[in-house]
Amino acid sequence: NKVDLVTPEALDALKEVIATINRFATIVTCKRSEVDLSKIVGISAFNVERCVDLDPALFGDSADGPEPKKPKIHDLSMVSSCGIAIEGMLDVPKFNMFMAELLQTRAAD
Repeated sequence: NKVDLVTPEALDALKEVIATINRFATIVTCKRSEVDLSKIVGISAFNVERCVDLDPALFGDSADGPEPKKPKIHDLSMVSSCGIAIEGMLDVPKFNMFMAELLQTRAAD
């Protein structure tokens, strides 16, 4: 956001820094928070299986070192996300307490 407020050189430098943090990230620039939503919504950017590209030992089974690789199967059928829209101010601490209690009591649902 606000790419119109920096020089092209500063923007390029920032993109290089971001690439050192996450080389897989696609950088979508925008002005005034206007962005093509098809570039950020429903793109299935996160893939658990691709995490091994970042850290091959991530899925190792032993603290002594990487074990021979076994195919991992992750059931993501229960993973989802949602959004909410509210009018007025959100009391973030109360909302966080509500979500923590909800997860503790209804996570299995």
